[in-house]
Amino acid sequence: MSLASRSIYAAGIDVARVLWDRLEYLPLDKMLFGDDILLLLTPAVVPPDHSSSEPSDPFEPLGVAISQRHPLVRHVPYTKRHGITGAHVAFIKRAKVVIFVITDLQEGGGTNQSYLAEIVREACEERPLVLVACCEVRGSDADALDFPTLVQVPGFSPQDLRAITPLLVHGRSAPSSPAHGNSDPLQGRISWTTEEYVPGRDAAEAHMLWQSSVSEQFYLKRSTWAALLGRQEHRCRVVRHPRTGEVVGLCMTYVNYAFQDDRLVKSIAMLVVREDYRGRGIGRLLCDEAVNRPEPHCSRVDRIQVGSTFPRLLYGIPTNSRYADWFKRRGWRVDENAPGRGRLVSDWILRFSDMPISNLASAGLVFRPCDIRDVEKVRGMVAKESERKLGFGWYELYSKVLDSMYMEDVLVGFEGSPQAGEADPVAIAITYIPNSDSPIATEMPLTENLGSDIGGVSCICIKDDDPLMVNRRDTVMVRLLHSCCKLLHEKGMAGMFIDGVKQGNAGFESLGFRKWAEYREVWRDM
Repeated sequence: MSLASRSIYAAGIDVARVLWDRLEYLPLDKMLFGDDILLLLTPAVVPPDHSSSEPSDPFEPLGVAISQRHPLVRHVPYTKRHGITGAHVAFIKRAKVVIFVITDLQEGGGTNQSYLAEIVREACEERPLVLVACCEVRGSDADALDFPTLVQVPGFSPQDLRAITPLLVHGRSAPSSPAHGNSDPLQGRISWTTEEYVPGRDAAEAHMLWQSSVSEQFYLKRSTWAALLGRQEHRCRVVRHPRTGEVVGLCMTYVNYAFQDDRLVKSIAMLVVREDYRGRGIGRLLCDEAVNRPEPHCSRVDRIQVGSTFPRLLYGIPTNSRYADWFKRRGWRVDENAPGRGRLVSDWILRFSDMPISNLASAGLVFRPCDIRDVEKVRGMVAKESERKLGFGWYELYSKVLDSMYMEDVLVGFEGSPQAGEADPVAIAITYIPNSDSPIATEMPLTENLGSDIGGVSCICIKDDDPLMVNRRDTVMVRLLHSCCKLLHEKGMAGMFIDGVKQGNAGFESLGFRKWAEYREVWRDM
């Protein structure tokens, strides 16, 4: 991840500045209320003006300045010798927000300040952590300090520390600060506009913007990125800085058939704004255009979702991000346990070596690859179940696989042992292996981050509303997953990835699965 993708830098900056704030922790006053404790962890270092005869903590002015805006500040020093101790961790556990200060990125030794910052990050768990660098931050330093929020000031003189306080607490520089570095003299007068993404011109910058805006598990290879944005049916818009021409915002949408009929669902599959240009209306501009723009050559769109159908990128809004609040402020319902209103959906990964050894009885269930005589039965089942379970795009994807030479990648389950085409299936799923030409493998680009030995399963349908069925849903699901594991293992795979699971966390964990990502499912009718 390059420094240039996050911010514009200039040598000799002499003003406090936010290098990036990916999770929008700043300003801190939007998170601190009443009895909330702000913990300030600072290094025990010699003051810059060490001519004074009285020893003092050089960071006392920072603690005092912050406490004038939020009174419950706990200022706790740390030393290189003792590092982060149990006492520090106890303070962290009581704090609402933690500020960790470093003064030397080139410091040697196993307990340097960057290393201690990683320990603090782990102790913070989900607590907001703001890293303050009171020193120069070069490109390689920034890559090492890959924290959600990084604020820089050139030193730790009293003037430096007082200047940084309003930036931390209120999100703005002190009034007397000169406009240098990231500050844009045109900021207040810029009228942002969107324009069509041009691959030859925008590909490198847009790819860098995506990589700098998402966590590592969602990275895309440059070739994969180019293929995705190059699809004719995908609409991609960018916002460029009118003066520098840099790409500062990006939005990609596409449309799929939701079910068997002609109802359409639009996916806002990508919506990212460069860190140092957030809060200027760019994201709102891109989102509003995505929602309101008519799609060419399409009938009316019935539903729009934040996330993606197929190709599958992020299923919805990642739960470990603050973007849900951004969409909530714009009228989307994101925090209810209901379809399209914030219901939790997960991706799971399993190493076959982690799966408990089990001699499962068949329970009268038989699973086998799809036969040509099963095709219409499979189509009928996915048509019904995808609409009943709101599996957007499932019917279209099943149709692509069934009409291809990879038809046998569809696993079909029956009660009893019927001949092909004689009975209705009770369970179906699409399996795939990476780097194949299967229609589904090309629709799951993120699986390339899992390794070449991890296969996949998607679009699981289980008939659970038939009173004539002997087995319960859980019984069928466990045996379906075991059959998928066996099939993929026979193809040389060492593990299995499942996307878009809407329930059953405990059941997946008991089978050895590990949660890979979790999202809020967010969509609304048009």
